[in-house]
Amino acid sequence: MSGTFGVQLFLFRFHQLLDARKVVFQPRNQRKTWEFMLAEELTVNDAYEMIAHLKSSHHLGGPENDHNGKPGAVLSFHDEGNYE
Repeated sequence: MSGTFGVQLFLFRFHQLLDARKVVFQPRNQRKTWEFMLAEELTVNDAYEMIAHLKSSHHLGGPENDHNGKPGAVLSFHDEGNYE
């Protein structure tokens, strides 16, 4: 899955799963993630809200192999905090 269409397709499918409440927030590096979330005063609900508003225009790169050797590929996104 590469290119803009692949990212759009991924997000379409992902948002369907998110709407159906079939996505579980499970950080890869739990300690680092929770420390960051505490420092930024973010909740798990905030994370879901940010993810729910991602668009293909937020795509930075990937898919690429996970840097820590886990199976699967990773897409990178950025979000500028506009949740309207």
